[in-house]
Amino acid sequence: MDLEVQYQVITMFGQLVLDVVDGVLEIQAERNCSNKANDDIPPTLPHELAKIRGSAFGEILSVHINQLRQCWTEESIADIECQHNKLVFAYQNESALKLALDKCDHNTSFEAGWRVVEGRFDVLRDFCGGIATIFANTATVESDFSVLGWEKDEYRMSLTDLSLEGIMQCKQFELLSQLA
Repeated sequence: MDLEVQYQVITMFGQLVLDVVDGVLEIQAERNCSNKANDDIPPTLPHELAKIRGSAFGEILSVHINQLRQCWTEESIADIECQHNKLVFAYQNESALKLALDKCDHNTSFEAGWRVVEGRFDVLRDFCGGIATIFANTATVESDFSVLGWEKDEYRMSLTDLSLEGIMQCKQFELLSQLA
């Protein structure tokens, strides 16, 4: 091959490598029902909570009881369980609520899910909002970044986990400040 053809081959090969690397960098974790990205997250939406028994919900509550006692009164903690029982009862006895909650699925956002029961079960919603913001493992963190449409790019590669957590909390500030 003459020098010009060699140059064209090397240029095309270089472009191919750059395209492959660029494509790999664009890969993002996505939350959907097939990748089970939320298996480690306890139920936090009304349509999920309405379908679990009190003992199963009690186990979820007991996992977080020490953190709750630091900021919540015993009365508020008792209200969480009471409101869960009321939600289950309402789901079983109010056909309109049951129909609305049955329309929800894994794509339902936290805001949309709780809008169905607007003004009811506020203490339960606040508790669930708190546990929904806990990142349980790498898969759920990547999934949450995907949902937010944000990623740790080349300019943020040196950020520590604490800095990333701060950024994530800032992105959720308005929602979290409404929970107080």
